[in-house]
Amino acid sequence: DSQVPKPMTNNFSVYGDAQMDILTQANRDAKSEEVVETLCHQIEEIIHRDAPWIPAFKRNQLRCGYWRWVKWPDDFNVKLTRDLYNTHIYWIDEEVQKETLHAMRNDKTFPEKNLIFDQYQGNKTSSQGDSSNE
Repeated sequence: DSQVPKPMTNNFSVYGDAQMDILTQANRDAKSEEVVETLCHQIEEIIHRDAPWIPAFKRNQLRCGYWRWVKWPDDFNVKLTRDLYNTHIYWIDEEVQKETLHAMRNDKTFPEKNLIFDQYQGNKTSSQGDSSNE
């Protein structure tokens, strides 16, 4: 009853099941909500039986590095994200960019900053640490 899945798809768990293929195609072709509901229940039973997904993990933190002219909100108000740059809450401070590029040409450096935003960590209160590492 198993089959070999097609190569080069997003079938990351390499799951293949002839009955599931029939049910999912019937679900795509369904003409009423009642049929969709019935098919989805059958699909759910197979998913429960076979457990064809890959368990994933969740990181409870995110790290990034960026130029000092990339700016973020003061409280860095992102609760959940997989990629900081997909949040679309940052902007370029052109004055700071000019200042930084000028300083780089003149061998001037700026201290590193470690900013910690943990306002969404359970019952913790928000703390923005700004410590220099030299």
